[in-house]
Amino acid sequence: LALLAALAVVVLTTADDSPGRARGQAGGEPVAAVGTPSVAPRLRGEVAGTIGVLSFNALKYLGPKRALHDWRRVARRTDVNLIGWQETRNDPWADAAAAFEGEGWRTWQYPDLSGPKQLAVSWRPDVLRLVDVTWQRVHDGATPRETERPFPARYVVRARFVHRASGLTVTLLNTHLNH
Repeated sequence: LALLAALAVVVLTTADDSPGRARGQAGGEPVAAVGTPSVAPRLRGEVAGTIGVLSFNALKYLGPKRALHDWRRVARRTDVNLIGWQETRNDPWADAAAAFEGEGWRTWQYPDLSGPKQLAVSWRPDVLRLVDVTWQRVHDGATPRETERPFPARYVVRARFVHRASGLTVTLLNTHLNH
């Protein structure tokens, strides 16, 4: 059985000579314009269920009003059940996350700066049951002595869930890397 998951992805492309069209990097095939929703190709096998997955950069410098606005914008979508957040290392974001606990969401976030506090995962517990969360440090970061644009250590967070309706395992990998 296959669990079909819709994932919102921003694709960076380069334009070709045709106005309004973009080309992907693999094979030069046309792809949807940036920000245009698309449907994933149908997988072989039986579809056991559908979940909505979203990746969202919370911008660590936002104040309380904007953080709450961003939470509302994504968490009140009825087609979203799982969110991978980036840049969540700020009090306004954490306060908004706490407010949405009462609206049917649960959130995992590392508690301090010794780990991946800048990454968080939110889910609807009526759709998904959290099994575990693990993380791996993948880069030590860079100081102002090393670069003109310093950045903190980078991590990959892996969150595993059980999809309640099907019993299948759902794994989310969440990261925020420099490129």
